[in-house]
Amino acid sequence: YEYINLSVAARKMASDIHSFKIKEGDRFIEEGEKCLKTSFFKWTPNHEGAAQAFSRAGLSYKMGKAYQKAESAYVKSSESHLIANSLFYSAKALEDAAGVCKESKKFDQAVSYLKQASAQYSENGNPDTAGMVMEKAAKTMEQSEPDKAAVLYLEVAELHGSEEKYREASNTLRKALSMFVRSKSFPDAIRTANRLERTYRQLQGWQNIHQVVAVKVLLHLHSGAVAEANQVYNEAFSVAGFDSSDEAAVVERLLVAFGEGDEEEIVKCTTNPVYKCMDNDVSVIM
Repeated sequence: YEYINLSVAARKMASDIHSFKIKEGDRFIEEGEKCLKTSFFKWTPNHEGAAQAFSRAGLSYKMGKAYQKAESAYVKSSESHLIANSLFYSAKALEDAAGVCKESKKFDQAVSYLKQASAQYSENGNPDTAGMVMEKAAKTMEQSEPDKAAVLYLEVAELHGSEEKYREASNTLRKALSMFVRSKSFPDAIRTANRLERTYRQLQGWQNIHQVVAVKVLLHLHSGAVAEANQVYNEAFSVAGFDSSDEAAVVERLLVAFGEGDEEEIVKCTTNPVYKCMDNDVSVIM
């Protein structure tokens, strides 16, 4: 009985705190709207003051678990920062809006805000931050819509490539490849693997290219394109070190086994460390 009373008291205390924070948020909204008003003695709105007040309102609403109000407040903050020509802080407010959207499971809206924030960071001359925010958007979609996550990862890779950050681009392309495989978009996966191979060539990452070749062969075989799989394998011998690589040996066995319909050997090949050390989504294609 005492435990039940304590539990009820705890819930009431939490409810009281939430109510207090929501009322606090309402006061900050009023403060922000007051900053935007003009009068005979105040000719121009104070957008910077409004942005700060709306941001404080967003935090109060978030702590009060009034997520819809928090989202609206952060968007208001972003708009005021934008009018005040503060792109960086406008983008930051959009990130905050995305955060409360994720809390309330509004993932599509969260991604929309993150994409807007990324564009503003990029316009403001912060490409690294733009890339990180877009990657955050992609991460948000991985479980629910991997195909959309893959497209976002490709956009991040494009940002890295434009800055000639090929190592970062390659890491992001690997994520895109994994997401395309997860969503069973194999033609897109193959195109992404080709792009990944070109990126590794910029880095002279020959061992990495050996791995990409193994993936491409697997993707083609899974799609029933045996001729294309053999072509990828044959062309790979122009890559430094491929002829003596573990990937070459396993891929050759896999192609022979596939041609002979030897399912046991196919399983042995696809569970070889050459494939098992790859991203989970890629390693279980077959």
